Amino acid sequence: MRTNQTPRTLSPSRGFVVFAASLIAATVSGSAFSQSSSVRLWGDNSSNQCTAIPAALTNPTRITGGNYHTIALDASGTVFCWGRNTDGQSNVPAAIGVVQAIAGGSYHSVALKADGTVACWGPTGAFNSISNPNQFNQCAVPAGLTGVTAITAGWKHTLVLKSDGTLVGWGTNDSGQLTTPTDVGVVSKIAAGSRHNLVLRTNGTVRAWGRNVELQAPSLLSYTNVTAIAAGASHSIALIADGTLRCWGNNLNGQCNGSTYTGIVGIAAGSAHTVALKSDGTVVTFGLASSSSLPTNPPLSLATSVGSGGLHTAAITVAAPTVVVVSTTPTTCRGNMGAIDATVTNATTTTWTGPNGFTASTVDLSNIFAGNYVLTAIGAGGTTVVPVTVVNTPDITLPVVASYSTNLTAAAGQNCTVPVANFAATVIASDNCTASGALVITQSPAAGSSVGLGLNTVVITVRDESNNQVSVNATFHVTGHSTVCYRDLDTDTFGNPAISGFFCTAPLGYVANGDDCDDGNSFVHPGQSEQCNDDDDDCDHFVDEDLPTYDYYIDVDHDGFGDVRIMITVCSPTAPAGYVTDNTDCNDANATVYPGA
Repeated sequence: MRTNQTPRTLSPSRGFVVFAASLIAATVSGSAFSQSSSVRLWGDNSSNQCTAIPAALTNPTRITGGNYHTIALDASGTVFCWGRNTDGQSNVPAAIGVVQAIAGGSYHSVALKADGTVACWGPTGAFNSISNPNQFNQCAVPAGLTGVTAITAGWKHTLVLKSDGTLVGWGTNDSGQLTTPTDVGVVSKIAAGSRHNLVLRTNGTVRAWGRNVELQAPSLLSYTNVTAIAAGASHSIALIADGTLRCWGNNLNGQCNGSTYTGIVGIAAGSAHTVALKSDGTVVTFGLASSSSLPTNPPLSLATSVGSGGLHTAAITVAAPTVVVVSTTPTTCRGNMGAIDATVTNATTTTWTGPNGFTASTVDLSNIFAGNYVLTAIGAGGTTVVPVTVVNTPDITLPVVASYSTNLTAAAGQNCTVPVANFAATVIASDNCTASGALVITQSPAAGSSVGLGLNTVVITVRDESNNQVSVNATFHVTGHSTVCYRDLDTDTFGNPAISGFFCTAPLGYVANGDDCDDGNSFVHPGQSEQCNDDDDDCDHFVDEDLPTYDYYIDVDHDGFGDVRIMITVCSPTAPAGYVTDNTDCNDANATVYPGA
């Protein structure tokens, strides 16, 4: 069912781009034509004419199509065809060479070569309703045809413009489309519909001829200041210098409802729809909805030209920025040694964001920390956002100890110990990541801690910031001899055997012998003369030995005469209290009884 279609407008946004037939290139103000372009196709895809885009087509400059196939030309002058090929319309000749322009008929394709000659492929023979229903000699290029400057193709015919201003056509002439009017004038551009032709004269007027059933080709047209023309199946369209459109012919599907648009710089026509490119790069379409409805997923990006096939539509756009992450360099040592090597095309600005508020505007990054980064590339064709992760490669390299003191000696102190020397301070070490001054160097036993006599092993450990560590051994030799010393409290040079300790040098108040028997009395010690004092003065375990002795008798009644039965022997010549030298008392309990009483 045919329906009238309200014109549609699509603003630029990021997306891929593909084109279609009857391409009319146009200059878009502010467009970055130095950037790579892409193609975007939409509409009928019954023969994959919108999707089977050759991978080798990377920088298209023109695109057009037939009823069910698409033709594209890239910047190198190479032609690409895809879609329906039932009549050979997609078989690009192998030796076609460099091409400067392309055109698509319903079932054939035409190329204008760089040398001004024409190549045509598709149906080649004459019409036969059974075996060759699409053949009308539309590819029968006249022999010796040269000096061609423009080409166009209709349903069953082909038309070219030569440098001398003459028009040459071939194929069917069933509607007079090959009969050039005598008043055609000086021609600058040509366009072919299904069975009619349009030419744009150098004076800005238009002449049409051929089939005119829907008034698509009236002989008299009043339009002036025309800058471009396009022809659909049965409608015609002209672009005026002021950026407005004029359309005539069949409008059953609304394909001529474009009179309200302004700022138009390019046009193309399909069977029953029209495509227009505005100066800001947006695209508007009107006509048969199934052929022209603008794509939305993803939306069409900034366009630089438009084209159309019979039932499908195309646009060449500035490609969205392309970001290729060539390589990432992991960080090590938990530091800022990472890097990102990237290539960006079709972008005017690039912005990196990353960990801890990181930002940068360069494409490549170096000296960065590990983390998640995002590159945003903005260009005329849209915005591309690429996340990149820089990982941290664990540092597993051990520090290297170049030199250190392996053997140190110290004399022992009085307690036979000495503080351990600072072996760590003698270490010279390096590391692949950690600066020498940041290496953690420790030792066990720690410097300053006490160790005893003999050979003491000191373990030195060097650790980097990644906790990689290496250990080496050193020897701390403590010299000296351990002896027992005794406490000499009375400072008589003889010590108390009950209070002793092992020392390498006797501490104050200690002596090397423990023979004192009374360390609280400096007059009691071995070698001392025995005194009559009831003490073991010479510490020989005997008291008052080797002294004169005296016998004394108890005198209980104090009469001066003692009892012979109770005697003591002492070294003192003085009788102890209660004792006397006499032992003749016969009754020591009675003071009145004694000898001589």
